[in-house]
Amino acid sequence: MSFEELKQFIQDYAKRSGEQEGDLFESMGMFLHDSLSRLDYFCTPINSITFASTGGDGVHYGYLNLENSTIKPVVMTVPMADTHNVILGESLHEFMRLGARYGYFDLEQLVYDREKTVIEINESFFLEESEMDSLLRIDLIKKFDLAPWRNVTERLKELELKYLPQIVVPDFE
Repeated sequence: MSFEELKQFIQDYAKRSGEQEGDLFESMGMFLHDSLSRLDYFCTPINSITFASTGGDGVHYGYLNLENSTIKPVVMTVPMADTHNVILGESLHEFMRLGARYGYFDLEQLVYDREKTVIEINESFFLEESEMDSLLRIDLIKKFDLAPWRNVTERLKELELKYLPQIVVPDFE
C-alpha cells in the first residue's frame, strides 16, 4: 500500500459515492493531504514527510525517512503533548491496520493514556461489519486487507525501540 494507492482509492470512492474526496476520511479521524510535504512544527521530525493530519491540535502523520533504507515507518507527531513523536507502524499499511477499526483521531491518546487507549484499540478489533460506522471503513479494510494487529502493546514497544532513536527533531537552541 502506498500513499498514491490510498489517494486513488479515495478518488474512486468519491466518484462512486458522490462525496467530496477531502471529507471522506473525516469520519475516521484523518485528513489525507493532497501531496506529501513536511509540516513545520517545532517537534516534527526533520527526517519525515507528512501525509495526513487529524484536524486537532496540530496532530499529524508522516513517513520517517531513514538513511539507506526503503522502509518508511509512520510517525505520529503530537505538538501539544510531552511526548511529541510516536511510531505507529513500519509502513503505511501497518499504520492503516492499527486505525482502520478504531479510527485515527484518537490514536493521539496513546501519548496521554497508553494503557487505556490500547484497551480501546484492542476492543475495536472485534467490531463486526454490521457494527462499523461506514461503508467506507468496510471497503477500505477489504481493499487493503487491513487485519488488526496481534499485540498492540508489544508492537508499539518494538517500533519505539527500533525507530524512535532515528528521529531527528529541529534544534532550536
